[in-house]
Parts: sequence; structure tokens; C-alpha cells
Amino acid sequence: MRYNTFLFTGLLLLSVSIYAQESETDGKKSNKIEGTEKVDSPQAVGDKVRIKDGTTTLIEINNEGSAGSILLPSVGGLLSGSKLYSNGVNLFWGSSQLNGGGGATKINDLSDAKSDGSSLFLGSGAGANDNGTSNLNTAIGINALNLNLTAGSNTAIGNSSLYNNRSSFNTAIGYNSMFNNTTGTVNVASGFEALFSNTIGNHNTANGNKTLYNNVSGNFNTAVGSVALTANTTGYSNIANGFRALYTNTTGFRNTAIGVDALYSNSEGYSNIGIGYKALYSNLSGGVNTAIGYQSLTTNTTGINNSATGMNSLYSNKTGSGNAAHGYRALVRNTSGSDNTAIGHRALSENTTGWNNIGIGENAQVPDPTLNSQVRIGNTSISYAGIQVGWSVTSDKVWKEQIRTLPFGIDMLMQLKPVDYIRKNSESKTREMGFVAQDIEELLTGINYESQGFLTKDDKGHFNLRYNDFIALLTKGMQEQQELIEDLQDQINELKK
Repeated sequence: MRYNTFLFTGLLLLSVSIYAQESETDGKKSNKIEGTEKVDSPQAVGDKVRIKDGTTTLIEINNEGSAGSILLPSVGGLLSGSKLYSNGVNLFWGSSQLNGGGGATKINDLSDAKSDGSSLFLGSGAGANDNGTSNLNTAIGINALNLNLTAGSNTAIGNSSLYNNRSSFNTAIGYNSMFNNTTGTVNVASGFEALFSNTIGNHNTANGNKTLYNNVSGNFNTAVGSVALTANTTGYSNIANGFRALYTNTTGFRNTAIGVDALYSNSEGYSNIGIGYKALYSNLSGGVNTAIGYQSLTTNTTGINNSATGMNSLYSNKTGSGNAAHGYRALVRNTSGSDNTAIGHRALSENTTGWNNIGIGENAQVPDPTLNSQVRIGNTSISYAGIQVGWSVTSDKVWKEQIRTLPFGIDMLMQLKPVDYIRKNSESKTREMGFVAQDIEELLTGINYESQGFLTKDDKGHFNLRYNDFIALLTKGMQEQQELIEDLQDQINELKK
């Protein structure tokens, strides 16, 4: 377009500045420009119009049939100033060549692109300091790989990506991605300012907006998702997949977070696994925890060695350690209790500070959520419990103290009120034999039996009776009865004499 403008302007000036006066000399029409002494112009010769200086043709306009052309005679060399001319081969404007012969013939001829045959740099400042050897680098974008000198096999796509790089085998895609990298190697960063602060960290993968943004020297980290692992500085071998996963992690290591806000607050915790929305969300320094499920172990801060599987499992745990919760809302209210095992929907969901408790089954709850070492299998809806062999109950002396002879026997037995009944939740409506706990409570109060444990009450006020304790009571009663029988037999024998 610029060339056409020059030609059009030249023709226009030519047409309006020439005052033609015809004279016929040797069949030629000659006209002189008023006020000139040397230039005779124009001369019409056949289908040509020439502007001459004496015998020298300055410009010639030719008839090309359906169009016209302008012939610029050759000049000896390059001219200065705003002049349009030809050197016999190429067309020039001033000292700049206008036709294809003077344009870029390869990428390396462009002002904002260059290639040395092995490396390619596109963009102002891209690869500006590359030494031009076979470095096998690719940089696309303003200032991409700007300070790189000799390092090779790097790919930088985006404004200022890998700007400070001095090392090899890195890939950065996105504005300012891996901007500060110096000696870090075998890193992959994709996204706005991904791995921005990395300087010496190696073998990191960051995919997403500001992923691993603050990482300086951490190695073997993988972050996928906007701002995942963004605060990490020296932490290593972490995996974060999801928006803000492991967001505040700084020095924590060997953590795996999959899901939005998984392990969000973790700073120095180690060897944790959080899978699911806000799994292990509040964890700070707790280690070796496993949380799988929506908001599992969400409020855990310093607790260690916990395992939670299921939505809201161990949700409220803060400092409790060594807990295992498997099922929806299992151990959901536990805060500081440790070494608890809950298996089943809402199992041990009422437990708060109790430790070493076991709950198996749907909504299995121990009598007191603040006490320790309790076991509950099943819930209040259970109507049958069976086992192939008899129970073996620990009875070694090593586990007992303050041993004494049972102070109650036949007298206590005589006050018991054996009954049979139908359990309300029984599907078969068959009768069972036993005792009513309230009757036992009245009996124990009457005989002043304190510190006993075979009649207990749970946190809802419901009684539980330990039936195997009656074995000792029945034995003592039979012994007393036998003594009485033998005494009576002696009396009978005396009477028979």
C-alpha cells in the first residue's frame, strides 16, 4: 500500500506541475518547465512520456495496454533522504529496499524474531541473550527466555515466561510462568504465573493459575488447579489436584490433596492424604492422616495417624490421634478422643473426648461419649446376635485388683424378680427371660451395693445390665444353700440316731 501511494503521489505532482507548450521538432513534442534551465520535460515519444535532463532520462511513463508503469533509471548507489529510486535490480525509498528482494527472507531477518537453526525466538526480547549455539530452545512471547544464555531444551510460551532462566529442560506456558527460575530443571509450568517464584526447585509440575506460585526450592511437587499449592516454598513430593488444594502449604511434604480446598490450611503437615471437598481442610501440622470423603477430618489441626472414610467422618476432630472412622458421619463429633474405631453409618457419632472406644454398625453408640474403652456392636434396633462358639472373657488375676469374696448370695438371689417378656423391636414376638433393670436398681440400692458395674446407665438415661455377673451371684447362692442343706442333713442324721 505504501509503494502505491508513492507512485500515485509522484504521478499527481507530475501532472499538475508541468506546463506543456507544444513544439514539433523531428517528430517530437518538447515542453519546458517554466523557471528551469536544464530540465526539458516532458517529451512524448510514441506511447512513452519522458522527463529528461539533457540526454539523461530522469523518469519514464510507459503505456502497458490496460495499465501504465513508471520506469526509474538506475542510480549508482544508495541515496539518502525521502527519495524513490531504483538501482536496476531493486526499488528503494531512501536507503530502504521496498520490493521483495529487500524484505525478510527468513525468521532470523525480522526485528522481533530470530532463529539460529536449532532455537526459535518470537517476540520482542525473546531469547535476547541466547548465545546462538545449538541450545534447542523455543521462546514465544515478549521477553520469554530473555536472560537465558547457554541452557538448552527449554520451551517458553508467554510474556516473560522463564525470563530469568539459566537451566535446561524446563517448559513454561503462560504469562510470567517460571519467571524467576534460575537453576531449577525439568519443571513444567502451565498457567498465569505458575511456578513464578521457583528458582532452584526441580521436577515440579504446575498446571493452573498461580499454581506453586511461591515455590522456591521444593522438588517433585505436582499442582493442578487454580492456586493449588500456591504458598509452597520448600515442601516436596506433594500432589495437589483441585482449586486451592494444599493452598497454604509451605514446608509440608509427601501430602496428597485431591478436591476443592483439600488440605487447604496445611502448612507443615506431612504424609497426609485428603480426597474430597475440604478433606483435612484445617490441618496445620498433623501428619499421616487419611481423609476420603466430603469434609472428612475437616477441622483436624494437629491430630496424627487418623483415618476417615466417608462424608463428614471425623469432621470435628482437632487433636485426636489414632482414630479410624469408616462411614457417613462416623465419629463426626470427636474432638480430642484418640484410638477410637467406628465402622458404620454414624458409628460413634456421639463420641467427643472418649478414647479407645469401638462402635460397629449403623449408629452404634457407647454408653458415655466422654468415657473410655467401651465397645458397642449394633444399635437399639438389633433383635438378634449370634456367635458360632462361646465367648472367652479375660479373667487372669493380672488384670484384677481389690479382690474380695462376694458379700452377697442367697439373700440377694431371693430378692431378684425374674420375668419373661417380649422385646419391643422383636420381629418374631418371641418371649425372652431376664430381669427388669429398674428392679435391679432398687435391689442394689436396698442392699447398699456400691461401686458396682453390672448395672449402668448411658448418656440418654437408659439402663444396661451385665448378665454374666449373675454367674458369680448364683454360684455364691448355691454354695450358701448347700451349706444350709448340709447343716440340715446333719440335724436330720442326729434325730435319726
